[in-house]
Amino acid sequence: MKRVPVIKTILLSLISVFWLSLPANAQAQILNESDTLFRSDIFKIIAEPGRNNSTVTIKQSSHITNTVHNYIANASKKRLTGFRVRIFFDNKQDAREVSLSLENSFRELYPGVGVYRTYTNPYFKVTVGDFRNRSDAMRLFKEIERVYPSAFIVREIINFPPL
Repeated sequence: MKRVPVIKTILLSLISVFWLSLPANAQAQILNESDTLFRSDIFKIIAEPGRNNSTVTIKQSSHITNTVHNYIANASKKRLTGFRVRIFFDNKQDAREVSLSLENSFRELYPGVGVYRTYTNPYFKVTVGDFRNRSDAMRLFKEIERVYPSAFIVREIINFPPL
């Protein structure tokens, strides 16, 4: 039981050393990204050359590295509550075909954004994106509202957004 606090302390120390070794503009860039260092392999990031090709060498137990890698691997399997933009919601007779065509057209227009077509009796729905907060969903909404005028933001269970 005493190992857990030691591992946490070591990991926090490593992250602190890494953070302080970054130039200020790199720190600002990381802070501007929505996923900060989440699901990133901190050991690979630290091993990359920094200013003037300086490097950091860490000697540690393989248990720490394995714990971080397991955390990264398991994080992508988890789901959480977040926001998506619904671009279609209908129950007409042609709703299935319309939802399929909207799904395909959205994939072509926005290839990097996840598209989810679902059926909840009696409605066919097409929802796009995986956002942790409403403001990120609003950015996509503002971008697509001219193409999809009936779009609106919904709270749903989402997949972890890609890095």
